[in-house]
Amino acid sequence: MNHLTKWLAAATFFVVTSAPIANSVSATPLNKPVVASCQADGATVEVAIEAFKAVTGKSPMNEQALTAKGAYLLRWPKNSPFYSFSLEKNGALRVEVPAGSEPKPFTKAACLAAGEVHSATDWGKRSAQISACKSDASVVQTAIQAFIAVNNAPPSSQAQLTSANFGGPYLTNWPSHQSHYSFSLTSRGILMITAPSTSKARKYHDGLCNFAG
Repeated sequence: MNHLTKWLAAATFFVVTSAPIANSVSATPLNKPVVASCQADGATVEVAIEAFKAVTGKSPMNEQALTAKGAYLLRWPKNSPFYSFSLEKNGALRVEVPAGSEPKPFTKAACLAAGEVHSATDWGKRSAQISACKSDASVVQTAIQAFIAVNNAPPSSQAQLTSANFGGPYLTNWPSHQSHYSFSLTSRGILMITAPSTSKARKYHDGLCNFAG
């Protein structure tokens, strides 16, 4: 192991092992320790990526390429529920805020949203809303698939799923928890979620339920 690799391993050990401490910090309008942790973890991975390129002459294709035998990273950083990282096949670093959500290119600015994710204490209080959100989404997704099986096409509106027409109803009512989250359907049958209720609608995936409440 050369000096650069040893330095990377030591730096990564410090950043990755210390990052979860931010979970215990109470949420404020912006949880600055979480933001700093995300930015530091991302910067460490970027250094590891460049070191990998310098040694191998190519980009790492996955996380394992950097963590194998602790050559460049002792372990892959993650600080759930606040953020997580992933690597594209071309070696581009992506960040998921909150952890498990849709990945986007890593920048320090992208980590700012991590400071808006609920703290560990607040997280427990909102677990019911998050579970309900995922459960409601699962029910709607099942209804969409049932509609497609019968009609050979996706539903173009929420009304088509709750109507007695089209072989339905597939839902007795459309789920709504306006104070925490809401769902909508595009004309192409794509499930959208608004969470929290003051945000804009986005294509649904489970990670977005972390913002419910």
